[in-house]
Amino acid sequence: MTRLLLFKEDYGDTILYLTDLDNSQLKAILKKCIENDENSIGEDPEEICSYLFPKNFCYYLDTSEEHIELKEVDFCCIVENSYYGFCEVK
Repeated sequence: MTRLLLFKEDYGDTILYLTDLDNSQLKAILKKCIENDENSIGEDPEEICSYLFPKNFCYYLDTSEEHIELKEVDFCCIVENSYYGFCEVK
């Protein structure tokens, strides 16, 4: 199932992604994002998805602040880990 997600950082950007990943796969991506931050590795969720789940996709669409007013978007947080989270756009 393809869905539109917001990748949210507590102290950073909110980015739109189109993906077919399930919630457990999204959790694995968040875990890897945090591990990468601790080791100063600059990989985004799309890059992580390409090697953790090569049969799935997680495409970067755009930084939402550039084109979308978040107050106009209805979303629900589905996966959180520390300071990152994925929210499904309704």
